[in-house]
Amino acid sequence: MRGLGINGFQGYNIPPGLSSSSVFKINSEEKWSFVSVFESKSYHLQTTRSRDFLVEQVKSGSSKGLFSEHRDQIKGPKHDVIVGHLDIGVWPESNSFSENGLGPVPDYFRGQCIPGDQFPSKSCNRKIIGARYYYEGYEISFGPLERVGRRFYRSARDDFSHGSHTASIAEGLPNAIQEKLVIQCGAPGAHLSVYKVRHRSPTSYLEDAMIIGAYHAFRNGIVIVAFAGNDRCIGSVMNVAPWMITVVVSTIDRQFINYIILGTRYTIQ
Repeated sequence: MRGLGINGFQGYNIPPGLSSSSVFKINSEEKWSFVSVFESKSYHLQTTRSRDFLVEQVKSGSSKGLFSEHRDQIKGPKHDVIVGHLDIGVWPESNSFSENGLGPVPDYFRGQCIPGDQFPSKSCNRKIIGARYYYEGYEISFGPLERVGRRFYRSARDDFSHGSHTASIAEGLPNAIQEKLVIQCGAPGAHLSVYKVRHRSPTSYLEDAMIIGAYHAFRNGIVIVAFAGNDRCIGSVMNVAPWMITVVVSTIDRQFINYIILGTRYTIQ
């Protein structure tokens, strides 16, 4: 089980096997100030080019995107939007997360920059203004991270580029790479607060801690955007709670091409 504290994004690991009533009894005795208790779940990473459907196309100069009326606000260098990014962390050295041209950290921000493995406090700046990482629940369920069999960091540093990829799409700086390539970013002037989490399995949104947390954020005027998913059973979607903006697409403009060479040397693409 995992309890969610009321003072920010804080969690406590609770010994397995305890019922909710037992946890709340301990809560009363120990004065932990729990608000709610959720069973630990596994979370899978997701990504798509949803930004292209939300904001105008940078290359063409089109302004037909769903949120194009907010273009000046999200592209300006000194607004006070903060994006909370729940993924696998970020690589802070990336030019996408430079603080150049950004305004000060908003006064209302109450997050923290938690240092860790290859992620010192100086990794945070006016772009990456907050960083936290969570792995205790994962290790309770699946054992030490060392068993994963690949590189990992006990910090908000990105383990395998997925988080840096999605964060740069959402709020990275444009033209952050060379070779005359253009990066299309949703809100380059936004500040970024990183929360490193792992994996996912579908569950009822009435039992999903993240969905319930999103509801409380919604009640406080915070917009929650999530991907509908593309790796489940045919005809199924995820993140469909009515207080969230669920992003879906029916087609993509990418091709994953391979070739089949028959015995007659005839090639099929």
